[in-house]
Formats: sequence, C-alpha cells, structure tokens
Amino acid sequence: MDLVTIGESMLRFMPPVGSTLEAADRFLVVLAGAESNVAIGVQRLGMAAGWVSKLPQNALGRKALNAVRAHGVDVSRVVLAPRGRMGLYFTELPGPPRPVGVVYDRHDSCFSTLEPAEVDWDYVRRASILHLTGITPALGAGCRRVVHRALEVAKGAGLLTTFDVNFRSRLWTAGEAGEVLGRLLPGVDVLIAAAEDVQAVFGLDGAPAEVAAALQSEFKNRVVVLTLGDKGALGREGTEVVHEPAVPGVAVDPIGRGDAFVAGFIFGYIAAGLKRGLAYGSAMASLKQTYVGDVAWCTAEDVGRVAGGDVNALRR
Repeated sequence: MDLVTIGESMLRFMPPVGSTLEAADRFLVVLAGAESNVAIGVQRLGMAAGWVSKLPQNALGRKALNAVRAHGVDVSRVVLAPRGRMGLYFTELPGPPRPVGVVYDRHDSCFSTLEPAEVDWDYVRRASILHLTGITPALGAGCRRVVHRALEVAKGAGLLTTFDVNFRSRLWTAGEAGEVLGRLLPGVDVLIAAAEDVQAVFGLDGAPAEVAAALQSEFKNRVVVLTLGDKGALGREGTEVVHEPAVPGVAVDPIGRGDAFVAGFIFGYIAAGLKRGLAYGSAMASLKQTYVGDVAWCTAEDVGRVAGGDVNALRR
C-alpha cells in the first residue's frame, strides 16, 4: 500500500435535500468516515490505499465494507466482529439560513472496541504512509492505545505519518483533546488542522503563519498545514511558508470537504511538494462539496484541472 489508515466508518442517513429529519419518510444511506474518505480519495487519485477498521458481521457492516471496497481500497485487514453495532449518523442539507443538521448514533459502536492486538501491524509496516485523525482517540481508551501503537509502528518502520486533528466537540472536550493529542502529535511528520480546531484545542490564535510556526515548534513536525475556510490553506515546511487560496464553488453538501482536502494534499505533496499539495487539497475540497455524500467522486484529472485554474462549467 502507498497509504494505510485506521478509523471508524459509519452509515449516514439523509432525507431529500431541503427536507428535515423530523419530516422525512425516506432516506439515502451512504458511507461516512474521515479515514475511509481519505483512503477513497487517494485511491481515486491513483495511489494504493488500505483501510483498517472493525465492523459488525451483519448486513450493515457488509454495506460499509462493500462501499469502501467498491473504490478499490484494500479492506482485507478490516476486523469483522460477530457482535456489536454499526455507528450511524443522520444529516439534513437545507439551504441558508438553516444550518446543516447532524444527529449522531455511534455510542458503543463496534469500532470503539478495537484493541491493538486486533490490528495486523505487519500490514501497516509495509505501507509508505500512515494516516490517522483525532477522531479515533476520542472514541475511547482502546482506540487511544491503537493510535499510540500505530504511531510507534510507523516511526519504527520509517513511514511518513500524517495526522488530521479533526476535533469533534460531541466526542470529547477541547481540554481532553489537547491533553491526549499533546502526547500523540510530537514527531508526526505532517500535521493538518483547521485553524478553528487549533484555537479550540491548543489555544493558539493569531496570524496563520505564526500559528503554524508555533505548532511546528511545539510538536517538531516536518510540515504543518492549516485550513482556513474560505481563506484557503497555509502550509509550513521548515522555514518555507506557502498560502493557497480557496477554490470558489457551490456547496451542495459540505460534509467530507476537510477529508477531501487531506486526500488531495497528500497526493499532491508526495508528487511535487508543499505548494502542489496545497493546490490539490484546495481543488479537491471544492470539488467534494459538489457531490452529495461524504465521498469525493473526482479523479486525478478533475483535481489537476481545477488546481490549474480551469473551472469552466461546460465541457463537451
């Protein structure tokens, strides 16, 4: 594998666009999960990705497994448990001024019981990149042990490690996140975070270049990337600082946009360095929001075209 990632995926239930969860009498059901979104994203761009997770051995678990496999991602190391429940969440996609609504039903999910002994660490060692997020350690003590062990294995094997802070206030407090992530992030090669998450979790605010420098100094990361919403993204590698503007676009479904940025960044960074990574991340994030569901269905050609400034809506 070029990239292996470890994390939970859920099933996402959506009523028709513009409807509400309360009023809905039918739902579209799709795959949802930060780590699987990244695995699918880089796979669609041309990398070989593997996803490690734990699912219940029932129809819902098979639905999630097959959804990831359909994109070509290797799912051979997913643990299938005879008991346990599938994590679910429900969203509604209204137009302004109504915000996107989210209801989670993931407590005590099958994945939250994952322990290090259930992971095939030799499989992880054979990859080139390990990608993790701050969602996994928020799911419980066992998942924290998995993330800690994963970073140990990756560093021992010489893998490039990428970590998206991805703070979820419904899973843990900012104080808990800061304490746990403060022990996990030192030495991670590529640290990616939304500027608002950095402010909430680490109390760092100010000019993005200064915040990136402070994170790099604190955690000794090779690369720090801050996503800045409609202001784009900023990356710092060594003393080099690069800013990439956001790519304007219509937000049909904004959920999964950050994961698409991460996938695009990793692909571009591996191919040609920091500037290309930021350009591909911004392009892929903008493309993602045009698709309903968590997955960015774009190709490397799509991302390269948008990153190159070609956003012509008519192609025939």
